[in-house]
Amino acid sequence: MKQYEDFETMEKIGVEKYKDTNFCSVVAVATVTGMSFARAYKKMAKNGNRKLRCGANIFDMFKVIESHGYKVRDIGYQNVYGRSMTLSEAAKLYDKGTYLISTRQHITAVVDGDINDHTNPKRTKYRKKTSKAKVFKICRVTKI
Repeated sequence: MKQYEDFETMEKIGVEKYKDTNFCSVVAVATVTGMSFARAYKKMAKNGNRKLRCGANIFDMFKVIESHGYKVRDIGYQNVYGRSMTLSEAAKLYDKGTYLISTRQHITAVVDGDINDHTNPKRTKYRKKTSKAKVFKICRVTKI
């Protein structure tokens, strides 16, 4: 059973209520901690120094997540067949647990293999394929 809001719900709140864009960091924080999008949005603005329509620093995200009783640990990863791993490959490989996966100028939350982000074709009507973005960093999020 999921403990977080669907991406579509978060996107609707972000666009309609807050008139914001580029809030992948807020979606990721809300997903891995289980808090609402509105609460994560306010925490990121206050503690994470996130500005309207701008992304957030990954370390500011970690501070907000850790302040809510979670531990964020960089797990590193092995390249697949001598090349960089893609986001969709990482989601399949890390299908148990909660992870933050960083790609170029984007962060994605993956909970038990479920990508809660616009990069998941099941979550949006605008996308037909899974993401082939190259992964830079994978962090595991665990409750303390």
